Amino acid sequence: MLWRHTSGTDIEIAEREQTFARFRSIDSYDYFDLNLDYRLWQERMKVSFAVKNLLDEEPPILGNEAGDTSSNSGNTFPSNYDVYGRYYSLSARLTL
Repeated sequence: MLWRHTSGTDIEIAEREQTFARFRSIDSYDYFDLNLDYRLWQERMKVSFAVKNLLDEEPPILGNEAGDTSSNSGNTFPSNYDVYGRYYSLSARLTL
């Protein structure tokens, strides 16, 4: 289990008055990821299953005023927040 925490933040005072009230702060965010590994066939095969953003936490909506379009894509910061919601992955690795 992995817990990813991002602290909350407020907009800079100089920008506060010209920014829509809803977009002046971001609450803290917590994401939980679950990873399971299982080894079989004489320890030569590893099967992994993962669930990212286990609780399906939605990203904050920030409007288009926060940051430039290279960092604020889709009205949030996709490099900081999970924009796809919960997702799953399954993989296998074989060592000969």
